[in-house]
Amino acid sequence: MQDNTHYVATLGFNTTEQLVLGSIFGLAAKRATRFVRHLDDRPPDVYLVDADDPVAMSDLLARNPDRNIPTILVGSDDHGTEWPVLSRPLQWARVIVAFDEAVSTVTTAPAANRQTDTVPGTTSVADVMDRVLVVGTDREFLALAHDRLSQHPIRIEEADNGAAALERLVSRHYVCVIIDADSRGAEALRVCKHIKTRKAIRPTAVLIVSRESESYERVRAMMAGCDGYLTKPLRKDHLDEAITRYVPAAAPY
Repeated sequence: MQDNTHYVATLGFNTTEQLVLGSIFGLAAKRATRFVRHLDDRPPDVYLVDADDPVAMSDLLARNPDRNIPTILVGSDDHGTEWPVLSRPLQWARVIVAFDEAVSTVTTAPAANRQTDTVPGTTSVADVMDRVLVVGTDREFLALAHDRLSQHPIRIEEADNGAAALERLVSRHYVCVIIDADSRGAEALRVCKHIKTRKAIRPTAVLIVSRESESYERVRAMMAGCDGYLTKPLRKDHLDEAITRYVPAAAPY
């Protein structure tokens, strides 16, 4: 069986960024092509380096003098190299894409005692982003949803009504579905029940947005399996709180 595990050595980075990297490696270790922290004395498969830290750059040049191990720099300067540079702040989707691209272009021998065969094909940022489906036709609702979701590395898709949403759910996974229950044909409860009763490897959170503030409507939504019920007029802070809670890519580190 092919081992698609690659080992990444990190050099530099402050305490906060180390915590962010811990979360990124947690996600990267769950993929078919895995990236884990390099913790031993053997050469890693990839270096991830704080390019704004002179000590880290000096350490990198001492460890990788021939520049034959793929390296990703984080900062504002490539230091005269041809290595890719990621800008701050660290975003998990871009880091994982950079990992994929680093190992896909390896032409040197793999690290000792490790099989580092690469997976054919390329990866785009959209391929690894969390998908969120927004269901509805109300322009104000759609504009606000896009405004708040676009603050995070999230792929946003739309469906005009419940039928279109159910069709999309057949072929792809969404971490969260946000439904405007007031839009014509939204069928919020039906879509919610479908999502919550189907057999799926990964769960999908459902948020329902409605002008109905009566407790009865809220109870009906919760009985259908709804994870969150937001009332109109929709407040930005309420939507932000729900997105942070139910969309992994938006969760604070």
